[in-house]
Amino acid sequence: MPHIYMCFKHVQYLVKTCFSFRMSTENTNGAERPVTTAQLAAHLQITTRTLATYRAQRRIPFWKLNARNFRYRLSDVEKALAK
Repeated sequence: MPHIYMCFKHVQYLVKTCFSFRMSTENTNGAERPVTTAQLAAHLQITTRTLATYRAQRRIPFWKLNARNFRYRLSDVEKALAK
């Protein structure tokens, strides 16, 4: 029974994360808001280290805000990874 409870809690977390991610990427004027590295990693279900590798290989488009902060347009990243 504890295993079922843990699975249920995991599903609740995923639904909550996906819903909050969708809400955070929508703008009132219809423009797509840039997402952070952590948000993109959660959406793509990969690690932030994998995103760092993709940036180094120039596989995905990104904006570099400073040495540690990057932003991505979700639609552009999905197009780049689909190639």
